[in-house]
Amino acid sequence: MLSGQQESTWVDGPEYEMNYIHRNTGKYPAVRGLDMGDSPDFASRAIGWWNAGGIPMVGLRNLVWLHPFNGEPDASFYPGKACVDIGGADTYASDHGPLLPMFNIARGLVGDTIPISLLQRAHGRSSVVTRDEVPDLR
Repeated sequence: MLSGQQESTWVDGPEYEMNYIHRNTGKYPAVRGLDMGDSPDFASRAIGWWNAGGIPMVGLRNLVWLHPFNGEPDASFYPGKACVDIGGADTYASDHGPLLPMFNIARGLVGDTIPISLLQRAHGRSSVVTRDEVPDLR
């Protein structure tokens, strides 16, 4: 499993999510998602991530569309299979218990013909590839 995190430049700057993950796991995600339109310095962050051994993913003309439901999956927010490559559920649950019910709701909405991911919960597990474990792709 490859770890990844989209920047949240609107929260507390582009490092907010990366620092949160590092603070809580001691590792950085392998993939850093950046939106081209977020700020004029997105390119320098992408290059910095690459130079540190990570994989930058810049949103310009995305080849893979991820549609995570936040909290309670709701069919009214699902744009349909033509617009989604990977479905999923996204939560900041603090109990870290099983989230099978949320997964099943997401699967009921997106079907079983596309992958379904559970976001925000995988960081810090031994089966997750982090930035320091990405092979040298340069």
